[in-house]
Amino acid sequence: MNLTGRQNNPRATRLEMFCRGFTLIELLVVVAIIAVLAVFSVGGFQKATSSAKESKCVAKMRAIGVAFGLYQADRGRYPKAAEYTTGFTGGTFWFTDIYPYLSEGQSFKVVDDKFDTPLRCPSETTRGWPYIDYGLNCYALPLGIDDIPTTKIDIPSRTFLVAESKNWCIAGWYGSLAQEVEFRHNKSANFLMFDGHVEKITKNQLADPNLVKSLKGSK
Repeated sequence: MNLTGRQNNPRATRLEMFCRGFTLIELLVVVAIIAVLAVFSVGGFQKATSSAKESKCVAKMRAIGVAFGLYQADRGRYPKAAEYTTGFTGGTFWFTDIYPYLSEGQSFKVVDDKFDTPLRCPSETTRGWPYIDYGLNCYALPLGIDDIPTTKIDIPSRTFLVAESKNWCIAGWYGSLAQEVEFRHNKSANFLMFDGHVEKITKNQLADPNLVKSLKGSK
């Protein structure tokens, strides 16, 4: 019994507390908590998605490295960037040469952005001809008629073979190395080295002339 003569009923007390509803302050606190949780959830999802795309990009670049290795094993030389005698109208480019090793013997075809290919980064959304997202180190493997001897690469672990770019050939045509590279992954870009490993490099790092010289394979 309480002072009013009514018998205490824990169930009734809880029911009355529930029925009286939330105060405005309590409601605002709940809304604020939900908003904070939503922000963290969205941020975590975006981070996970970005990380997954970067991992897929790295896997693709490693596969490109394997394709170059298979081409080299078959011919004893690296493919040239392009055969300039074709006037850039034929199919003799580095990506057409290695593509059969990436696609179970299929020949390279220029396709629009609706399709995924082994030469496309999942973080890129816009492309121009030839609709690939990786550029060859044309400082080390220039244009010409003949393939490039393997011995020309002095430091395979520090010289890049392919890097993320919107240009199929990275040769200083559009500016410095930092200007030709696409930094698609948290302000960094993936570089495939001649020895087959993939390395993440930031734009700030490319301000170092010694690193740039090493990456290009310059002596």
